[in-house]
Amino acid sequence: MRYTFTAFDNFGCRQDTSILVTIEAPEFTYTDSVAFDSLFTFINETSWATEFEWDFGDDSPFSVEDSVEHEYETDGKFRIYLTARTDDGCEDTISHVVIVLIPKLKLENIPNSFTPNGDAFNQVFKINKDDLSGLEFFECYIYSRWGKKVAEWHSTEEAEVGWDGTVNGGRDASPGVYYYVIKAIGYNGNKEERNGFIHLFR
Repeated sequence: MRYTFTAFDNFGCRQDTSILVTIEAPEFTYTDSVAFDSLFTFINETSWATEFEWDFGDDSPFSVEDSVEHEYETDGKFRIYLTARTDDGCEDTISHVVIVLIPKLKLENIPNSFTPNGDAFNQVFKINKDDLSGLEFFECYIYSRWGKKVAEWHSTEEAEVGWDGTVNGGRDASPGVYYYVIKAIGYNGNKEERNGFIHLFR
């Protein structure tokens, strides 16, 4: 920023002087430029300013905090602006782009049969890994037709391993029809419950 000063002496002579004041650009860091989540942490690394204003690029209210967390509600590409100001009125703005990819809740390809008979084919009942990628919370309970619980999962990691056709990891479960109850919450906040039948063949 350039400032110009004008001075007059007692005889009316004028003298102009210009001073160029260089302001260090503001700067901030953040968790990732591309995130499979909606929550970002923006860390202000500007040391010379006293006031700050964040524009998150998604029509949400501005923030005047120093460093902030911000959660996006939709997928997309967003440009974040940080404006820094001094008490003397100097200001500068910097921006960065982040891409938000929020995995969607989908439970579309749940198998209805498996054959844990030792032939290395279709040995476990499990859910497609792609269907689990958008889940923040997941649990599944599997019951016999008499209502006895034979397996349970409390994470997507357990679901990826699957049910091997045993009773709670012990003896082999009998051939027949079993019933599952799945409860899931996606990263996008959607909730879903699925119930269905599994045919166990040996």
